[in-house]
Amino acid sequence: MARIVVLGASGATGRLVTRALLERGFDVVAAGPSPSRVGEALGDAAGATEIVEVDLTEPAAVVAAVARGAAVVSAVGPFDALGRTVVDAAIDAGVAYLDTAGEQPFVAWARDARAERARAAGVSVVPGVGAAGLPGDLLAALAGEHASGPCEVHVAYAFPDGLWRSASAGTRRSLAAVLGAPVLARIDGRLEEERLGEQRRLAWFPRPVGPRHAAAVPGLEALTVPDHLPAATVVRTYLSMSTPASELLQAVGNLARWPPAGERLRAALTPAERTRTRVAGDRARWACVAEVADDHVVGRAWAHGRDPYALTAAAVTAGVERIVAGEVPPGVHGPAALGPAGDVLDRIGATTDLRWGRATSERPTRGR
Repeated sequence: MARIVVLGASGATGRLVTRALLERGFDVVAAGPSPSRVGEALGDAAGATEIVEVDLTEPAAVVAAVARGAAVVSAVGPFDALGRTVVDAAIDAGVAYLDTAGEQPFVAWARDARAERARAAGVSVVPGVGAAGLPGDLLAALAGEHASGPCEVHVAYAFPDGLWRSASAGTRRSLAAVLGAPVLARIDGRLEEERLGEQRRLAWFPRPVGPRHAAAVPGLEALTVPDHLPAATVVRTYLSMSTPASELLQAVGNLARWPPAGERLRAALTPAERTRTRVAGDRARWACVAEVADDHVVGRAWAHGRDPYALTAAAVTAGVERIVAGEVPPGVHGPAALGPAGDVLDRIGATTDLRWGRATSERPTRGR
């Protein structure tokens, strides 16, 4: 089996990714700034891995670590602060790359600034292979199979048990890092800035979650969906929340745009570097729904399950299997490039409780 390097193996996500790859028979190099912390995090799986020390602030050290594998998985959030060095190292080393990022600014940077370099180097780069990006991209691909012309794409996520309460320390750092950053949505076929929480929508989540109000957030779908739905004129991402929470989110987002306030808010929300939070694990529910509407038909695809971290680990494993088999072309791609959307979801569902479905309906015409 191929050797895979996991950077950030001491975190909640990296630990689960390492274990999932080992279970699929891969040789794993688990890397982090502190080998002892990596070993502690992996527990009984530590003996099955090669643990190496890597300083993410030293590009040469990152290249040396990445070059040990056929592919590298980065779980080193906040990605905009720590992840760029890993992308560059993978391209320089000629090693395929995946990550678990959910940060819109980082993924936008990778697509805008590194796609040409990756293609020229013959390297496949797939950011956003996690619970905050992969479901929406795959479900939009399924919901949009009917689309025959210009269409609108609306993707909504729900974490009914509370996104912040069920988040690891690393996820909280990543969420805090993007507070106050521009929110990109695709409007009239172009990326445009919007205010956090300003756009609202009723999202038709699958049972047992059901319909919920949602507010616009900086998701990855505005960046990735046009890869497979080039006629999409509107692409937005939403997060389920109550109306009062939407108003609060919008107010906080507006305040965070003022640099002094933004710095204070991010500092208050960012856990200390060595903080470990209790992750809800299989108690934490998640759901995602994508709606694609053209002039005639509305397509919906949905998925739900428990434990977004297990979802991420299974998604990364499925992605690694595709990318090391040479099934992803060089360049920077969204998760939908990992294969037919239904097949990828089925592979993830084989090791998690993910369930998905889809349906289409005729779009009502005015006056009917």
